[in-house]
This record gives sequence, C-alpha cells and structure tokens, in this order.
Amino acid sequence: MNNIPTSDDVIQIIADEIAVEPNQLHPGAKLTELGVDSLTVMEVLFVIEERFAMQLEIGEHAQFTTFGDLMEDLHRQLGLTAPSPSLV
Repeated sequence: MNNIPTSDDVIQIIADEIAVEPNQLHPGAKLTELGVDSLTVMEVLFVIEERFAMQLEIGEHAQFTTFGDLMEDLHRQLGLTAPSPSLV
C-alpha cells in the first residue's frame, strides 16, 4: 500500500480492525452498535497512522457517535480527495 490513502483504504482498515464487513460501515452506523468504543477508535487511528506514516489529531475522535462522523474527520485530516460512494 502506498502512503496516499483513499477513502476505501481507510474503510477497509477500519473494517479489518473491528472485524466487520465494509458494507456495514455506512454513515449512520453507530460506533457503539459496531462494538467500537473510544479505545478501539484510538487503536484504529494508530493503525492508520502507522500504515500511511502520518500523524493524526487523536484526542477528538472519542467524541464521535457514528461511522460517518469518524470518516468525515478522517477525510479532512488525511486530505482524501473523494469520499467513498457510501459516504456521499
């Protein structure tokens, strides 16, 4: 994988880390219903940072309640150019 992530790369990483299918990760999916707590969000973010050799603002992520909230912020931080169609 190169160091320029796409939305789909990030979605796949998150799906792999929380052991769900990517199609379960839609904008309205509540993180708690996916089994994601603030510690899990932190772990996912560390994987993303490591995989793409990037630094993320980690402290704010514990506030997110939906997958869409999390992806919107990651989209902004990672400078992703096109959201996945499921996030439009």
